[in-house]
Amino acid sequence: MALCVEMLISGKLAKDDAEARAKLQAVLDNGKAAEIFGRMVAAQKGPTDFVENYAKYLPTATLSKAVYADSEGFVSAMDTRALGMAVVSMGGGRRQASTLLITALALPIWPVWATALTENVRWR
Repeated sequence: MALCVEMLISGKLAKDDAEARAKLQAVLDNGKAAEIFGRMVAAQKGPTDFVENYAKYLPTATLSKAVYADSEGFVSAMDTRALGMAVVSMGGGRRQASTLLITALALPIWPVWATALTENVRWR
């Protein structure tokens, strides 16, 4: 979202953060973003019904592990590079264009900035 906000402002399609976020939320809510994403997938020789039937095309992970906070507090920082490199090291990202991806591999949606976390309680 943050990148898209900056793109709308830089492209003079929104005057400020609030307007950009409102426009983005509107296209997410009304389905326009999904429609365009689906067209983009199809244009790259992907399935034309990907958005409607993504579960048919994406493998499911066979292993899932809960994540717990080490201590109580709020999310105030995140090492996104380390998270991304963890995915790459497990086969979910590329170091070379020829590398095959393990498409079932993913990190869960992590808590966002200022999310309250309780020690030893699964956050999601």
